[in-house]
Amino acid sequence: MPDPVLPQIVLIWAGLLTIAALGARELWRARAGLRTDGWAAAAVFAAALAGRLWASPWAVLHVNAHGYEYLRSAFTLEGCFYKGAGYCAFFHPLTALFGRSPDTVFTANAALGALGAVLLVPIGRLLLGAGIGPWAAALACALFPPLWRLGGTEDMYPLATVLALGSLWAWLAALREGGLSRHILAAACLGASMQTRPDMLGWIILLVLCLPLSLRPRGEVLRGAAAGALCFAVLAGPWAFSLLGTLAGDPGSTVQRLFPASAPVALPGDAVILDRRWTPPFLWLLFAAGAWQLWKARHWALLPLLAGIPAVAWQILVQNNGEFERLRLQSPSFALAMLLAGAGAAGLEALAPGRWRRTVLVLSAALLSAGAWARVPLARQAQNAQLEYGFLRRSLPSLPAARTIVMPDRFMAGRALSTEFPTWWLGGRTLVQLSRFLQAPQAAPEPRLFYSGLSCQTFAQQEAPAPDGVRPECRAVEKGFRLDPVVEEAFPNVPDGFMRVPNDVVRFGFYRLEPRRSGKAR
Repeated sequence: MPDPVLPQIVLIWAGLLTIAALGARELWRARAGLRTDGWAAAAVFAAALAGRLWASPWAVLHVNAHGYEYLRSAFTLEGCFYKGAGYCAFFHPLTALFGRSPDTVFTANAALGALGAVLLVPIGRLLLGAGIGPWAAALACALFPPLWRLGGTEDMYPLATVLALGSLWAWLAALREGGLSRHILAAACLGASMQTRPDMLGWIILLVLCLPLSLRPRGEVLRGAAAGALCFAVLAGPWAFSLLGTLAGDPGSTVQRLFPASAPVALPGDAVILDRRWTPPFLWLLFAAGAWQLWKARHWALLPLLAGIPAVAWQILVQNNGEFERLRLQSPSFALAMLLAGAGAAGLEALAPGRWRRTVLVLSAALLSAGAWARVPLARQAQNAQLEYGFLRRSLPSLPAARTIVMPDRFMAGRALSTEFPTWWLGGRTLVQLSRFLQAPQAAPEPRLFYSGLSCQTFAQQEAPAPDGVRPECRAVEKGFRLDPVVEEAFPNVPDGFMRVPNDVVRFGFYRLEPRRSGKAR
């Protein structure tokens, strides 16, 4: 583990323990309400968890191989990224306790997403008041298909978003009901969230937009905010200094990696909540009804909800880099959109005559459920990256004896294309990159297998694909070696839209490397 990362991890663990302690204190305070609402909250959690466990592809989603890096960092605490060590610091104890398997991370992410849906109930009560609105928001979040797809995966956003929602609840509770510990809880949650995904910086704007909702004296709010800022500085200080050092060394590259909104602006249709493929149209009615209801009531909650959506997910304006990028980068905004939908459901209930109110609520829940059900095939669709993950999961444990596996180079196409490998399934085999192997093939112990995967058939948008659809870097091994198939599978090409995969069929396989008799291996 690099030395600069160790202080970050230790302080994140301290922050997570602080969150657990203060969160437990808040639950104890709310124990009377839990007796009446506990079963309803458990039902929302169960519905959200079931959707994420059932409708998720249950595979690595990152198209450009980074998902394998994320999982390895969770298992080993190595490779924690410039974006912050929050992800590996959170998941490492879980994988140590429940098994160093992707399934542990997938299950935990599904549970985090379900917890985020439940958190909309107390947040909604502070923003919208009592009534059906907060519960409708939680149900809409539990049944939102894009969040189902992200749930049972390796992605960072379920953790970052639930921490950010925790900060929003604590901040609103401090503004409405007071309590210095709530300011500290908000700061600890926000610090851990930003060290998981730095683009959660936009959440600070959302918290500022909530200030008009305050019922506490200005001096009390300022003192609490100062205490929270001090807590944030302590918990996130090493990460911030490391980030500033990286920024100073290579400002252009760092800004583009951390804040991809510097990319060209996309069309509004790239917003997931405006895409009928992902968002049931009934939700649009609830969004509009919620905005109208809050505007008519001159409710200050309209400001953080409407302005907060682009503030926390300004990646809506980012150039579309594929389906998965759209879903994950915009996912922090989904919870706020569901709160707006909850306000809409409350407005529709208020408009209905007394004896029809229950019918309106039941019909709304049925329409949300039907819209989600119709999008299950889309949510769980296996694209190329998930097909490759499934192939590796099936084939690696059953490979014949081999001492060396040769993989494509870590970076190709000028570092636009990256390759990773699930090293936790290697079973003691040596892993070597292709270019290094070709420089000194005799140094690699035999028998040797070459893995030809998705990266060998992928080209950056600015590249001209090879006529046969295979990268020349991967073809280079055939000059000195014959490839004898050991295990091979072919699938219809289901692209994500991020990179170019020219062939109609993608082929994954492990091939035994046999030196060519007619040529000297290089």
